[in-house]
Amino acid sequence: MFGDLKLAWELWGYWRQIKEGTMNTETMMQLVTLLIPILAPLITAGVKKLLPRIPKLVVVILQPILGAIIGAFTGIDVITGAEVGMILGGSGIAVRETVDQSKKLIVAVGAGMEIPRIQPAQPTSAKV
Repeated sequence: MFGDLKLAWELWGYWRQIKEGTMNTETMMQLVTLLIPILAPLITAGVKKLLPRIPKLVVVILQPILGAIIGAFTGIDVITGAEVGMILGGSGIAVRETVDQSKKLIVAVGAGMEIPRIQPAQPTSAKV
């Protein structure tokens, strides 16, 4: 919980620096690194629009690679930045899937379709 508060405080500080025009290059690079899980899916969506026949496997592989490229440019050093970027780019897959599933849910609710529910597993009786 405190990690989320720290992140929110840092983002607020970045926003204040942007508004005041006092953000330095190092701080800007840190901000871009934090935004990799959002930037990588946006770039991937752009690639999918340009190349609609691109296989889904390539899209899944492309996301961490994009994260690694962005991280290599924004990290303290290239290797560490690429590693962190790859992890954050991979987490961008979860962001993209959340958006896709939310869109499907909104369409289903708007069309009056029943929303599928996950049923808990029924315990089976073990025969001894």
